[in-house]
Amino acid sequence: MKTPRRDSGRQRGRAIESAILNAAIQELANVGLDRFQVSSVAERAEVNKTSVYRRWSTKAELIDAAIERSLLSFGDSIKPTGSLKGDIAQLIESLASQFSSPTGRALAAAAMHFNADHHVMTASSKNHVGPLKLAAKIFDDAVKQDEWDPAKQPPDFIFSLIVGAVMQRVLIERKEPDSSWKTRLADTVCRAVSPPSGAA
Repeated sequence: MKTPRRDSGRQRGRAIESAILNAAIQELANVGLDRFQVSSVAERAEVNKTSVYRRWSTKAELIDAAIERSLLSFGDSIKPTGSLKGDIAQLIESLASQFSSPTGRALAAAAMHFNADHHVMTASSKNHVGPLKLAAKIFDDAVKQDEWDPAKQPPDFIFSLIVGAVMQRVLIERKEPDSSWKTRLADTVCRAVSPPSGAA
């Protein structure tokens, strides 16, 4: 007996949407942006292709939603440590874990791919808002603790430096961001933003 598709009965709404987005993430991880096909996503999610297009009218919109879904839990494990260095170290660890996973690698590659259209690039930028807000919270706390001079470097610039360094290490060099490397990066960031010696 043939197994009924998820959308063949009365199952609707979030269950189908979740199945499609999870399938899209898996498809990106398995085949990348070039071979990403909505029909394959539908098959993997066990829904009709029309169920996908009813929610996302283009492949780019589906990839946008998949990227957003992949970042929903970003930073959940980060807890305030009471120091800028400790908080930065946790941020670096979360980014390294994200980019080291097969899904994270695929989503980063999709965003950076030279064939990625404007919609995908915009999605990548938009979906950095969550991690950027987390970084901004870390930096705001550091200002209150006199560990950060906001006049020296803006949060978005420092966040870009951290993300770039982690991506270079994980995606380009294909090296493990070991504890020594992460400590050096955290130390470098802290020195870059710390108030001048003797500042009030």
